[in-house]
Amino acid sequence: MAPSIRPVHDVTQALLASPNATGADDPQSAIRNLLTHRVPPGIDEAGLPAEESALGRYDMSRDPQRRVLLPGKLAEISGLAISQDGRMFAHDDERAVIFELNASGEIVKSFELGDRTVRGDFEGLAMAGGRFYMITSDGIIYEADEGDNGERVAFER
Repeated sequence: MAPSIRPVHDVTQALLASPNATGADDPQSAIRNLLTHRVPPGIDEAGLPAEESALGRYDMSRDPQRRVLLPGKLAEISGLAISQDGRMFAHDDERAVIFELNASGEIVKSFELGDRTVRGDFEGLAMAGGRFYMITSDGIIYEADEGDNGERVAFER
C-alpha cells in the first residue's frame, strides 16, 4: 500500500513554522516524513506542533474572497509553496519545472531541474533550508537550489 501524500501547503507551512518538528536529522528526511505522514507525537494533522493550528492563521470571515486566474501554462500545476520571504512558487505536473508567481498569478520566472528536464508525475512541492523539494507519485524526492529565470539547475534524487 502506497503512503498517503500530504497536501503541499501543509508540508510547507509545517516546515516554515517548525523545521525541526519532524524528528528528522536533515531537510530531505523531514520532507519525506511530512509527505508520507510519518510525524512524531506532538504534531497535529497539518504537520504543525500540536499547540499551533494552521487554520488559526486564516481569517475566513473577510470578504470579498480573491480569485486569481493563472496563465494557461499553469493549468496543470500540482503544488504551491511559499518561501520564508513570502514568494510563491508552483510546479508543473509532468516536468520538473518550478515557477515563481507574483500576487496576480503572473509568472515572474521559471527554472528547470536537470540539463534535460526531469519528467515524472510530480505531486508536491516544498521548501526548506533554502532548497526546493519535489515529490513524484512514486515517492521519489528531487532536491535542488533555486535557479535564475530560464536556468537549468543540478538536482539530487
